[in-house]
Amino acid sequence: MQKLIKTALLLVFAFAILGCKSKELSSGDDTSASIASSGGNQAYYSAVVETFKTQPSEALSLIEKGESTGMLSWVQAHELKYRAYSKLGYDSQALLALNEFTSDPAFNQLPEKVQLQFLLDKVKSNIKLSRYDVALDEAHGLVRRARNLGDPVLLADVDMQISAIYAFQNLPKDSREYSNFAYERLKSANVGKDLMSLSSVISTSLDNCIYTKTYTRCDWLLDEWKSAITKLRTRNEVPAEQVDEQEAAYLAKAAYIYQVEGRHGDAEKSYQLFKELEANTSISSPDEIVRYLMGKGDYKEALKLIPTLESYGVDTVRMGYVNNLADRARIALNTGDTLRAIKYHMRSDDLKDSISVRNIAAATIEAESLLGYEKQTEELARSQKTVRSQQLALGLAAGVLVVLLALIPFYIITIRNIRKRNEFAAQQIDDQVLYTQKLAKVRAELEEANARTEIMEMKYEEKGGTESAIKESLAPRTSEDEENIRQFVAMDKILEDKKLYLDPDFNRAQLEAETGVQRDLASKLIKSNTGYNFAVYVNEKRLKHSVELLRDYNNYTIEAVALDSGFGEVRSFYRVFREKFGMTPTAYRETVMRKGTTN
Repeated sequence: MQKLIKTALLLVFAFAILGCKSKELSSGDDTSASIASSGGNQAYYSAVVETFKTQPSEALSLIEKGESTGMLSWVQAHELKYRAYSKLGYDSQALLALNEFTSDPAFNQLPEKVQLQFLLDKVKSNIKLSRYDVALDEAHGLVRRARNLGDPVLLADVDMQISAIYAFQNLPKDSREYSNFAYERLKSANVGKDLMSLSSVISTSLDNCIYTKTYTRCDWLLDEWKSAITKLRTRNEVPAEQVDEQEAAYLAKAAYIYQVEGRHGDAEKSYQLFKELEANTSISSPDEIVRYLMGKGDYKEALKLIPTLESYGVDTVRMGYVNNLADRARIALNTGDTLRAIKYHMRSDDLKDSISVRNIAAATIEAESLLGYEKQTEELARSQKTVRSQQLALGLAAGVLVVLLALIPFYIITIRNIRKRNEFAAQQIDDQVLYTQKLAKVRAELEEANARTEIMEMKYEEKGGTESAIKESLAPRTSEDEENIRQFVAMDKILEDKKLYLDPDFNRAQLEAETGVQRDLASKLIKSNTGYNFAVYVNEKRLKHSVELLRDYNNYTIEAVALDSGFGEVRSFYRVFREKFGMTPTAYRETVMRKGTTN
């Protein structure tokens, strides 16, 4: 259960960075004005913008009509498509529209700040689709351009997205470093919108502190947040309801943090102030209030504040639903309903695996299917009005059946090709493991040879050889590169002998403690000898270990293999394994088992 709570806190922290920044750190006014004035009919553009706020599906039809009739310019149409797909939750379709939009020469004619805001949206879309490497490269490119522009709010937003990437990859220290960068850029803010951005950055930094349990820093950040909110109260350009939202979030986090610190009086005072503010406004209860009530033991009240599972509808494969299940599991456990707690916990784990396996291709198919289904439903409703339409529908169904029957041989061939591809990939994996084992054997033989050389030196001395003669005859004449290799081999051997990489929390500090090699030198040795950075180097060893477990221990679950190989989470194991070998751990095991049965 502690692991479940820690995972839930991390996910809340990462999605807090990703979800709330776009509204508070990005200024949409300049963007809308620039797009609206980029040709086309400005009144029609404004009408579509108002439509997609409440009816995004209808907005898509208006966009297509506007583009075909010239009422919308190319820039306006593609920008609106991106916004409509985002509103509908079709993340893959939104990213495709955004890629088309930003790759066209017309995009480069927009003001630099507007370009950067759309490119930042690309970073956020790639994060949503778990394309962290692409998102990180794009974010670092934006840092340079935003720095040249001299916009601290935009720079802070980029920093927070980089922080989100590291948070999703379970690297809280790196994530905190970039959230600190964002705070430093905005800490002197006095303008209303900049103070709102600062407030948002502090809120997310507090989420990091809660996850890493650095409560001393939490107290300091709470004081900074309170000061920022006090300034906001004096700025007439910020609506009062927005300031109320910030203060409510501040009081909710303060109640939870004070409770964890044992300051129950301060926690209760913050909670009561939150309740007073909630009674006079339309704000909703944040997650911290739910956690505060659970920590207080008021599980009945906490359960009231958690959205019902039915409110999510059929779309349960998302993190809000997973976090909901985690809270319900904890409440059930603490109220003695162990079976229900186990049920929620298992469902939460299953959904996290499902979310981690989804990729951009699957999401695109899902979005296209949803759009196609809506159009087919409308067409069917109209066709039922006439006999002719009914006959047409019947003919269409017959045609689909014929197509499906015709596709059966193709499906069979495709399955066979997939199996052959997996068998080939599995053989490559086995060959790579075998090569690594042979390389380790050669290294061991080299060390044995070095040991024999030392023995020869000792015997030479016993027979009267002089020290200078020994040095002249036996001293190794190694170049700088050879010394580099020797140090790396020695360090790598310690790592392999002690299996240090099987610890999910293994880091550069532990490597230095175990091997005596300083962190910077260790990173250089790893880079020059393997071409990898530290994280990839450790994951390579973990992957090798996981392959051996998958091949030799059929009774191990995928989760057990992941944990025994040093991966903290199953979804991280899936992602790294697929990126390295082009297939999932499950597919590799099935291929190896099938090959063994055939042989």
